[in-house]
Amino acid sequence: ESHAQLAINQLQHPTKPVAINQDFTISFQVQNTGTLDARNVRVSMIGGNDILAKSTPIQSIASLRVGESRTMSFTLFATDQAISKNYPIQILVEYETVSMSNPNNSKQSFSQFVGVSIHNPKTSSSNNTGSQSGNQSSGNQTSSNQSSGSQSSGNQSQVNGNNVGNID
Repeated sequence: ESHAQLAINQLQHPTKPVAINQDFTISFQVQNTGTLDARNVRVSMIGGNDILAKSTPIQSIASLRVGESRTMSFTLFATDQAISKNYPIQILVEYETVSMSNPNNSKQSFSQFVGVSIHNPKTSSSNNTGSQSGNQSSGNQTSSNQSSGSQSSGNQSQVNGNNVGNID
């Protein structure tokens, strides 16, 4: 069955610990690898209470044609309340597929998590130096489909930013 299929590629994020109140950027490409255009694409950056967006946490793309990609960039920072640890930051992508066979929009979404190590000198103990380095999460991706048609839901996995699975 034809549908839009979006993927996150060329994910860039801090690889060294970031101090509290210091801006950092997460950027990536959203690409339509499916067979139909994607419409009403919403990309949200969700960092919880301790990681906040400096830029708008939700960015929209009216449509993404087959094969087209768009670079997205979010600036975030860790608040004073953040402790020294690796924080999972969720990238949530929601979109619709419109086709002749299914005039009702088929809504789809998937998430990918990025690990960013935060350093807060007030919460770091002296014998814990350096334990944050190398504690990055490679992207984990989960998928869900909500459709009035007959779409099966599938899983997509992400390994260091390279797609290894597809949704049919």
